Amino acid sequence: LVRISSGGGTTVLIDDGFGTTKNKALTALEVFNGQLFIGTENSTDGFEIWSTPNDFDFYLRLTGGNDDQDNTRVTDLEGIGLLMYVGVESTGEAFEVLSTAGGGVYDQEDSDGFDDPGNFRSNHFTAFGDQVWCGTSNPSGGGLYHADIEDGHTSASGTYSSGSSHSSFWHRVHCFVATAAWGSPSAPRVAELRRLRDERVEACEAGRKFTGLYRCTAPPVAEVVKSSEVLRALLRKALFR
Repeated sequence: LVRISSGGGTTVLIDDGFGTTKNKALTALEVFNGQLFIGTENSTDGFEIWSTPNDFDFYLRLTGGNDDQDNTRVTDLEGIGLLMYVGVESTGEAFEVLSTAGGGVYDQEDSDGFDDPGNFRSNHFTAFGDQVWCGTSNPSGGGLYHADIEDGHTSASGTYSSGSSHSSFWHRVHCFVATAAWGSPSAPRVAELRRLRDERVEACEAGRKFTGLYRCTAPPVAEVVKSSEVLRALLRKALFR
């Protein structure tokens, strides 16, 4: 970890993995609540998170990959709203997404890998509109997920106060009805329809408005489709044309 001054001079702050060679990389940096937070890669014991308020004193905030040594790498730290989100890469299992309101206590945001066991890495978080977005890595094709930004009053799961355990509802952005018809967002026809949407439908303003409306209205329709094999078969036939 190196500090670069405005004049171009450099000062080495950390050059020993916070005292262990097992921290083979410092992989994410974020300023949150007046402190600099640093995430590491540690494939032996699981990642660590450190912080400093003054670039001189460093404090260990989270160790052992959040009690799971298969959580090997912090991929992103992002302060959005009142929370800092922690992206994770896992080995041999789905990742975890963590969040913290103060930097000391970390809560798991949702079920492992957003309920997709193939999601092994959460790559990056950003804020767009009134939601936080996350992109993932998956051997069957990466996904894009979003959840409501924590505003300090309520969350998707109810009332939230600093330091309390909470969970957000994360939703995957995909072809809801087509996924219901084929049973998986990774099905070849669903992927083809997704490419059609991205490359053609959303290439114009009218198409973007249509897909925005679709994302609001499609989920309940998809739930009905999933419950009926007859509807699923009819939709597969219609969408295959």
